[in-house]
Amino acid sequence: MCTDLTTGETVDTGGSFPSWTINIPVHDRFTCNVTNTAKTASLALVKSVSPISSDSFVVGALLTYSFVVTNTGGLPLTDISVAETAFSGSGSLSAVSCPAGAASLLPGASVTCTATYTVTQADVDAGSVTNTAVASGTDPDGGGVESSPSSAQFAADVPSTPPGLAITGADLVPALVLAVVAFVSGLLMLVIVYVLRRNHA
Repeated sequence: MCTDLTTGETVDTGGSFPSWTINIPVHDRFTCNVTNTAKTASLALVKSVSPISSDSFVVGALLTYSFVVTNTGGLPLTDISVAETAFSGSGSLSAVSCPAGAASLLPGASVTCTATYTVTQADVDAGSVTNTAVASGTDPDGGGVESSPSSAQFAADVPSTPPGLAITGADLVPALVLAVVAFVSGLLMLVIVYVLRRNHA
């Protein structure tokens, strides 16, 4: 905002950041106040995996990981990339591939990077595959910008044993005791019958 000190009037400026223009009458004195609010750089990452059906968690299944990177700050960012920081799979995850738009990302814009993974027998035995990643970029001053970690999990749907059908070691003890008692009782009855018949013979 600028003020004509000669007339006391406020003078509108033209143009836009980073250049403004004002018309100054001859011999008038002006003062201008410029407020510059610093803009920050930030990134957000949302990771997901497909297919999401647990029925697809089988050996040889191809999983596709999507990494949606969004410029949530007020500065343009360049050289957007995604890096895995943790992965539980027993095999090798492919390299993360980002489209051309990752070279420069304006504020509010998003780009989706992808990677693939093939499920192994060890993964199926483990019951799930989990991984975590972060996105990074470079601000106009050459500084690094990194997102918070984002994770995705793909798991098998392991059915639980229906109530009443589970058998544990504790459940077997009474049954074994009853079986032994029945066997001994039957054997004792046979001995008694044998002795009685022999005495009557």
